[in-house]
Amino acid sequence: MLRRRGTRNTGHEEQSELETTYYADAEGPNLTETLQSENETDEIYDATQTFGGPYSFFGRNCSYIAIAILCRVAAVLLFHNFLISQPEWTSPLVSIKNLRDGVILERESLTSAAGNLIRMLPSVIFFFNKVIDVSSFPLLIIFHIFFDIVTAYLLSKAAFKIQGDSTVAQIVAKCFLLNPLAIGSCACLNLTTFHNALLATVVYFFAQGSAMLSSFFLGLATVSQMFPVTLIASIWIQFSDWKQIIKSIIGFTAGVSLYLGINYVLSGNTWGFASNIYGFMVNYEDLKPNCGLFWYFYSQVFEHFRTFYEYVFLANSFLYVLPLTLALRSDPVLHLTLSLLLLVTLSPYPTLGDAAIYMALLPLQQRHFKSLRYSLLIACTITTCVCLMPIMWHMWVVSGSGNANFYFAVTLIYNVAQLYILLDLLMAYFRAEVTEVIPEEITEGTNFVLH
Repeated sequence: MLRRRGTRNTGHEEQSELETTYYADAEGPNLTETLQSENETDEIYDATQTFGGPYSFFGRNCSYIAIAILCRVAAVLLFHNFLISQPEWTSPLVSIKNLRDGVILERESLTSAAGNLIRMLPSVIFFFNKVIDVSSFPLLIIFHIFFDIVTAYLLSKAAFKIQGDSTVAQIVAKCFLLNPLAIGSCACLNLTTFHNALLATVVYFFAQGSAMLSSFFLGLATVSQMFPVTLIASIWIQFSDWKQIIKSIIGFTAGVSLYLGINYVLSGNTWGFASNIYGFMVNYEDLKPNCGLFWYFYSQVFEHFRTFYEYVFLANSFLYVLPLTLALRSDPVLHLTLSLLLLVTLSPYPTLGDAAIYMALLPLQQRHFKSLRYSLLIACTITTCVCLMPIMWHMWVVSGSGNANFYFAVTLIYNVAQLYILLDLLMAYFRAEVTEVIPEEITEGTNFVLH
């Protein structure tokens, strides 16, 4: 008689200990085959039961989802008016105020007359005019919370597909649902929630191995914000076969063409929306402060140098695609995470909620966590900067006891801290690569210095 004691992961935190008794008969190979088939059954059971469909997702995370919903509802009811008045949480491209103005102009048939005041795609205005009543506050709350939960579900499914570990997948979902930046963005009721859901869809199909669908949704995201086009490099690293690359190009082209065509038709067969949105991004026409780096520079630069620096900043947004691709060509997931980070840092009109996507994907790099050197410093810096931004804004604009340098200093340190996440992960990745190539040269005392 052979006894085996073990545990079976049922997808819950509590695991029940099973005791299985096997009786060996005269044929020894049958016993071995029985044990192997039992192990295969356990693996299949774990893979299917620990992380299933939406019902399984809600079943395992119901308590965290309930907490996330309560936090978002409380944040909307208590802090909505305060948050939409803070420049770091909103921008002209995602503001709920601008969206309501655009819907009112659309209803009054004044869109063409005041087109340069609207920084929203015609499809977005049409959707909130015909489908979702933008004046219905409860409906907007439900809609934004729903999209946040969908985003968490897509990210967790992608994490499980990449790691094959339900624990990591749940951590990814919790990192998004309980992230104060995601909660604050939802409380603002701005379009950042939908942009995050769109990028989460790209990540989901990226992990599922669908080059065409991931590129298609990336095309939609590119039409919405323009700069996500840099993520195509991550897709090409993941799907390096030429057939897959061709599929990704077809999918991206289809997404861009379809969404642009819809907006062209809804705008009355004119391309006026293109200059109102994409020209607005490139030329940086609105100098209102935000959590980015552009506003302070453009407010100080001489006007006759402005055109030159517009091209410089535009090129800077795409400059790091090639070196990052060459450095991380063997790790598409890390490349995608860092590309999302650069997308947030180098965007002309960023919001704090934009960072929630790449922060939720950081647990996928857990193998590099032991090599990180500045994780605690970075976490404390970002937390401190997020707390100081409204204080510095109040000192500058409301009380008048400070100036623009106060607010810009905090936003600058915030973005530097984000870039240090990139540098820290890159150094950890290179250390792991060197350890694999020449392990005899790497000891516990080996020091990798950031220059």
